[in-house]
Amino acid sequence: MKPQKGISPLTILRVAVLLAGAALFFSCQEGLDEVPGFEIDEYPALTVRNLNSTQTDSGKVQFIMKAPILHHYSRAVDEPYTHFPEGFEVTFYDGNPNPVAFVSARKAKHFEEKQLWELRERVELHNTANNELLETELLYWDEEKELIYTDRFVRITGPDRRVEGYNFSSDQRFAHWRIERGTATIYLRDR
Repeated sequence: MKPQKGISPLTILRVAVLLAGAALFFSCQEGLDEVPGFEIDEYPALTVRNLNSTQTDSGKVQFIMKAPILHHYSRAVDEPYTHFPEGFEVTFYDGNPNPVAFVSARKAKHFEEKQLWELRERVELHNTANNELLETELLYWDEEKELIYTDRFVRITGPDRRVEGYNFSSDQRFAHWRIERGTATIYLRDR
């Protein structure tokens, strides 16, 4: 049985925008009065409930994203963005059968043009390769620069240490990171 590729969130957004555009085109009538105080930019062009999306590449799972609700604002004044107001969870597989990382947050936004993710409130990032867990209240992921960072307080807990501090930055795989103004607790093991 050949593995099937999942439908990407971007594909879902494109189809929904096309359907919404077609509905608007065929339902428009001349002579309608404007509704005072109604700004169309303030409302999402697409809403998805109970999102469960799997992204694959050559039949291998790259990540699985789950979210209770997704709003896509394609007409936003500054730039189009996607909002996850009730949070989301992403499990990264990177083509491996076992997960390589996990990230969750209570709220998230993705800015399309900047290729920037903004994760807020109880952000957790777990790297399974080195078994480290990062916890913070605000985290950015710049897809283009392949960089994750924050100026907020972070706590990183691993099997042999706990590091706390500010001004965290890392490669996007959370393999090589640094913290400024930090303190560390190192756990020593008996031999």
